[in-house]
Amino acid sequence: MEKIFVIGLDIGTSSLKLIILNILTNELILELKKSTECSKVFLENKLYNEQNPNTIIELVENLIKDIPSNIFNRIKGWQLCGQV
Repeated sequence: MEKIFVIGLDIGTSSLKLIILNILTNELILELKKSTECSKVFLENKLYNEQNPNTIIELVENLIKDIPSNIFNRIKGWQLCGQV
């Protein structure tokens, strides 16, 4: 049976989560997670914090680099979700 993999990527405020799923069998192939705490930009106003988008992009790139090439080469699609 052919293996057709898709990536699901969730870009959240506290972490990045990535899964790879075989869509023919619903088998979870790989699950990766990275904290986004290092992307926080602390401001003088203590009522809220912001995140550095460049750091988030770098973290996503590093997460993708952690996918073994024998799995990455079988990726047929991507699904992305994140905070509003």
